[in-house]
Amino acid sequence: IPWAMRGCFQNCGQNCCGVERLFVYESIHDEFIDAILPKVRALRQGIPLVTCGSDGDVDCGSMVMDKQCEIIQELIDDAVKLGATVHVGGKKNPN
Repeated sequence: IPWAMRGCFQNCGQNCCGVERLFVYESIHDEFIDAILPKVRALRQGIPLVTCGSDGDVDCGSMVMDKQCEIIQELIDDAVKLGATVHVGGKKNPN
């Protein structure tokens, strides 16, 4: 779980080796989901620098490029149309 979290959320997932999808064996799927969901739900998103007017108490910065946000939303929407289940989020944070 820690490496899955790091791969998915380090640098807000915006790095050249960021995880785009996780393949989990069907035999451990439910156990994996049950273990990772609380950790994902607990992530605090925001501006990570105190010097930018934030308290700095965040786990994951925001995506800053509008085009990248659009691409990610399109990928999520397409996955849902194809039968995927969104467990957390799935839409741009309005804040």
